[in-house]
Amino acid sequence: MALEQTSNRKEKVMSEDTLVGKDQCTLIPPLGVRIHTVHISFEPDRDWQDAVNTVGPDTPRGYGIWTVGYRYPPTGTGIIKRNIILLNFADDDGDWDRALACAQSMQLKGTIPREVLAIGEQCPNLHMELNQVPLYVFSMSTCVYTIHALPHACCVYWDTSKREARLHRIRPGDLIRSEVCRRAWFAFHR
Repeated sequence: MALEQTSNRKEKVMSEDTLVGKDQCTLIPPLGVRIHTVHISFEPDRDWQDAVNTVGPDTPRGYGIWTVGYRYPPTGTGIIKRNIILLNFADDDGDWDRALACAQSMQLKGTIPREVLAIGEQCPNLHMELNQVPLYVFSMSTCVYTIHALPHACCVYWDTSKREARLHRIRPGDLIRSEVCRRAWFAFHR
């Protein structure tokens, strides 16, 4: 069972995800922040093209996500099991910087793209579970995308009938507010 908490309602709701480690139940989010935990297994040395293709079967071939694998070299070998803690700002004013500050206050660490790609692969119905369509889950590792020379982050995007791997531009203090903000979940771990 995974734990979802909404601090402004002061309640705990159990979901159907697998929860590993009882310490996840002790996270108390700041006011207006929702938490959802998913358990994944990922390979830090998985081939980038294979990971993108598997998680985002609907990802158009022209998307930049296909070209940035070299920016995220393998960080280890084998299979790593991890609880991923997703943060969302229900009041619609969350952004990249606020997510980082919130995670720091909760002593969480940022995820790498292969962890987020594993969420997309292993939780294909996460958008239905969280009752958010569309839904974005962001890795907290950025890269400079060569075409624009601006920082970008990898994410998985769910819509009613499709799932894609994407790159989104990150602006300090903003995360494409008009389209993404309310539906963005930022991925961390302990």
